[in-house]
Amino acid sequence: MTAVQKEKITSVETAGFVHDNLASYGRKTVEDRAVPDFRDGLKPVHRRALWAAHKMNLNSLTKSSKLVAETMGNYHPHGDQAIYGAVVSMVNWPTPVFKGQGNFGNLIDDDPPAAMRYTELKLNEFAKKIILDPEYIECVPMHSTYDGTAMQPLYLPALLPMILMTADQGIAVGVSVKYPSFSAKSIAKIVMRGLRGQKITPKLCAKILELDSVYGGEPQFGETEYIDMFSTAKPRVEFEPAWTAAGQNGRGFTVRSSCPGLEHLLPNAMEKLAMDPSVQSMQNRSGDSVEYVVTFKASVPQSEVKALSEKLVKKFLKRGVTYSIAGTERSIDDPNSDEPPAEFFFASVCELLTRWIEWRIRLEKDMLTIRIMKLRAQLHRTKIMMLAAEQVVALAKELQRKAEAPLNVRVAKLLKITVTDADMILSLSIRSLANLEHQALAKKKSEIIKSITAN
Repeated sequence: MTAVQKEKITSVETAGFVHDNLASYGRKTVEDRAVPDFRDGLKPVHRRALWAAHKMNLNSLTKSSKLVAETMGNYHPHGDQAIYGAVVSMVNWPTPVFKGQGNFGNLIDDDPPAAMRYTELKLNEFAKKIILDPEYIECVPMHSTYDGTAMQPLYLPALLPMILMTADQGIAVGVSVKYPSFSAKSIAKIVMRGLRGQKITPKLCAKILELDSVYGGEPQFGETEYIDMFSTAKPRVEFEPAWTAAGQNGRGFTVRSSCPGLEHLLPNAMEKLAMDPSVQSMQNRSGDSVEYVVTFKASVPQSEVKALSEKLVKKFLKRGVTYSIAGTERSIDDPNSDEPPAEFFFASVCELLTRWIEWRIRLEKDMLTIRIMKLRAQLHRTKIMMLAAEQVVALAKELQRKAEAPLNVRVAKLLKITVTDADMILSLSIRSLANLEHQALAKKKSEIIKSITAN
């Protein structure tokens, strides 16, 4: 072996090498897969599927397989089942962004969805107005897709903090996240308070926010415990299914929902409950909604039915859920990179909302800046058109006159405008020039000025 070759060999400790590379891998999975960006509340696979749907104008029911293929081919070069799984979850979110038709799965019994070739979906109005508003999309930074053939948004301009509306969860190397979900109505209320300058506090969150779950159920805590929930990045909440102490002949109780933490385990939990010595029978009457009827044995006194029902629900069906609230904030160092770096952070609901509202205000400012720029450009064009309307006869003569100087230069000199503005006038046909009406243009000018002032 030559001396030159020896210089190329570097000795490293195995433990250090494994640690550094595992940490690098972990950061990638956290940043690019497992944890949503706090601004739109979406993981990359969700965002890319929504973006693909937006670019496809998915406003009518379309085969899910078509959306999956579009997403995989243009934006997300991973397995089709991973993409379809993300699409199914967006159909089933507490506040969904797709309207689905077909079997998108039974969440309570963990019944899997039908294959993507059998289901159909389209963007719903919530997605189009709250996440994909065209005027706000112009404000978000774009970066290259994985193959460099197109651009995609770094995040979508969600007008509500979706990260607290999806009940999403994720796991990566060294970190797992699980988010509580609140109703869209209550989220909108607290966002309006924040945008008006009110400080987001745990007490305000407890007063306004309402837990929301596709599984139903009722949270079990007092007022103080609920306030405390909003003060930590890892709150714990206990839930019970909805139930009523009125079973067969009033000698039992009926379970009418599942709950977070129990989720698709409800059938198994009910089977265990049915084995309790006090239970005579348990009937599953569930159809479109959950309904399990539990009947006690005749030896159970009527006076004890309610207390015994409560005891069995707490023993077999009550579940505690520990949330882990975190987010990422991606940034673009290189717009041609398909893996933008991200800052990872844990936060309480209060901290997350405060941070989100600060970003939301910046987004609104950016949108208004772009809107005003467009209005000013429209105002300038209208002024040039008014000038052309005033000089339409002279313009017509200039168009017929032969001269060595270029026509746009001559028109610019005639109207005392730039050559660029002259080109804009010359792009109109003779008929359009003849039809220019000064009065109508003056009215339009006034309306544009009012719009600029209003913004």
